[in-house]
Amino acid sequence: MRELALYIGGQRVDLDGDELILMNYTRDDLENPTAVKNSYSRQITLKGTENNNRLFGEMFRSDRRTVFGDDSTGIYFDPMRKTPFEIYDELSSIIESGYVRLDKVSRKGADISYSVTLYGGLGGFFYSLSYNEDGTKKTLGDMSYKGFVENDDRIATFVLDYGVLSAKYVDEAWEYMSYQSNPSSRGWTYHFWNIINFAPCYNGLPEGFDADKAVIPPKRYENVPSTGVKDGLTYTRRDNTSTNLLKFARKHTEWEVGDLRWYHQRPVVSIRSIIEACCHSANNGGYTVKLDEDYFNSDNYGYWDGWVTLQFIPKDERTDIFCIHNLLKKTATPADYLLSFAKMLGMVFLYDGPSKTVTIMSRNTFYHIDQDHLYPVLDLSQRIDVSGSIDIDPVVASAKYYQFGDSAIGEFADEYKDTYRIPYGVQRVNTGYDFDSQDSVLTDGVLFASAPDVLEFSRMFQFNNWGMDGNGGYTEFLFLPEYEEVKVTLWRTTMDGGETKYENIEVSAERYPFNIPLYFNETHPFADFFAKVQLHGEENKPVDGANVFLIFNQMEAEVRPMRYPLSIDRFLLTDDHPDMEVLNQGTPCWNLATGISRRLFPSFRRFKTTRDNSRVLVSAEWGVPQAVGDPTIITENIPSLYDWWWRKYIQDLFDVDTKVLKCKADLRGLEVGQELLRRFWWYDGAIWVINRIVNHSLITDDLTELELIKVKDMMNYKAGQPIY
Repeated sequence: MRELALYIGGQRVDLDGDELILMNYTRDDLENPTAVKNSYSRQITLKGTENNNRLFGEMFRSDRRTVFGDDSTGIYFDPMRKTPFEIYDELSSIIESGYVRLDKVSRKGADISYSVTLYGGLGGFFYSLSYNEDGTKKTLGDMSYKGFVENDDRIATFVLDYGVLSAKYVDEAWEYMSYQSNPSSRGWTYHFWNIINFAPCYNGLPEGFDADKAVIPPKRYENVPSTGVKDGLTYTRRDNTSTNLLKFARKHTEWEVGDLRWYHQRPVVSIRSIIEACCHSANNGGYTVKLDEDYFNSDNYGYWDGWVTLQFIPKDERTDIFCIHNLLKKTATPADYLLSFAKMLGMVFLYDGPSKTVTIMSRNTFYHIDQDHLYPVLDLSQRIDVSGSIDIDPVVASAKYYQFGDSAIGEFADEYKDTYRIPYGVQRVNTGYDFDSQDSVLTDGVLFASAPDVLEFSRMFQFNNWGMDGNGGYTEFLFLPEYEEVKVTLWRTTMDGGETKYENIEVSAERYPFNIPLYFNETHPFADFFAKVQLHGEENKPVDGANVFLIFNQMEAEVRPMRYPLSIDRFLLTDDHPDMEVLNQGTPCWNLATGISRRLFPSFRRFKTTRDNSRVLVSAEWGVPQAVGDPTIITENIPSLYDWWWRKYIQDLFDVDTKVLKCKADLRGLEVGQELLRRFWWYDGAIWVINRIVNHSLITDDLTELELIKVKDMMNYKAGQPIY
């Protein structure tokens, strides 16, 4: 019997030799292969010796009072908080560590016992990324992020109260993104806008919004009258305003009228910043985290260019005290984001107790453990106890269909489901299990949501509709709609008993070419020049739309014939105009009066494309949709998340010849732990992987229960994820 020492909160525990510390290790959950695993021990019972009673603060006493302090044992022991543990071997080396939970205290006369559970290190790691020291849920707003000096690896507490959100700050964020998207600036300069930015999306309009009206200075529309005469009375624009109220013949989108309000831009947070923050010991309870370099690098779109949407900013929070700090304070826990990212991509977590190190790696790397890349298969034949029971079971699915991904957001998603009979962007796998017809959503618990990457067949979408005419000029491939008749509201001010009253009339303005009432005189064909993610519900109403995974594509410039000078600004990034309160009875409408002009916008998509937009490289959808309403997207042969990360592995796991073998084995001489799960084993003419190590004693040399899974093709395990 081995001599082991158990320490809780830095204090040695009395073991009398009867307590067996039984460790369990799991590679995969056959009912949900996307689940993230953790090692843990079964519950053990400690006798109430004088030392153990003191360690647990004599918890058995009814009148016991906890004294809070810096230590975690003795009079300071608090069962509400996690307390670290370590298990040492005879050579004083740590073989396991994690945190302990006191489950129960039993007292029978003078005999006292403590039932405790020792959770492996990953549990402590995720706990620290889920809760603050005071026990409250941790959010992204509670994290420290990398400093903002290039090549500075220090971690500084991030000052989240960067400033009151406004058009100015969104414009600054996009300007910084424009710099970062330049290939010559591809490095990562640490800056506020690397953590939070803003994605142009179709976010819906607030309730009561007048999408067929706008405030506009008279000179910014051709022949907008400043006065009008009716029944011999002269009407002019309302007193104390510098704008008129314009009425369109129909409702317009923000992209048609060139009105991009800062609070209509969807705030997004960088995946890379979240993961880097999770890797910092100040945020995760003192753990060292290593990232798989084959995945976590600048060539991988999901890590380097991945962003996640935050909540839509409601109207009542658009105040002078609304700071960017509020955005991250309303998020899920950092553990939720990290686990969701790992689950989505089939990542594996390894934990090394002695060094308190967590390693995050792809499935490929998990099985590539030999530097010579020969991947030797180890013989298990002489270790299995053939005198005992050996059970061989088929791999049986829990449902006929395994589904990757869930419902997307938006009207287009609902229409898509009605048309194609499957949810937008999901992958359904027929397991062949015909005893029921149920769907099992394997990605339940993944925080990241989907959203259609469409223009909803916008008639203004003109991308790629301009081509060379052979003479160095451009030819219109698709003509814009007919001119639109618009009206301007004018007012006559009268005095009635000292009270100011207004009468109004509507007069027609000269029709403006190409349908769009912009504020410069050049003939300018407006185009909705890149697809945007749909994050609104029925009747164009905003939805929360948080946690949608997006890929930063590049900065998109305006698309139009070169005969129009590039110096013409297209859009105004705007705030609400105060004249709305006067001109439109306080109801918000389009603002064509003031703002910050922009010509470049960041494009965040569900598809990653080449820089010339000629073809799609990869999709962030579980299943590539059959139609997205965007003529620039070629939906044939696009690798989806399922294709890229799961297909080969799932096909091997649920092959008709896959079997589960349960037996007992002699593991003496082997370092038992997660490393054994990374090996391929030979037994009875087939190749296997160890899926579970059950009740392995750290003290005795008893046989250990094993669960093995038959492997059809090792390459489906160690080369089944073509990273990029």
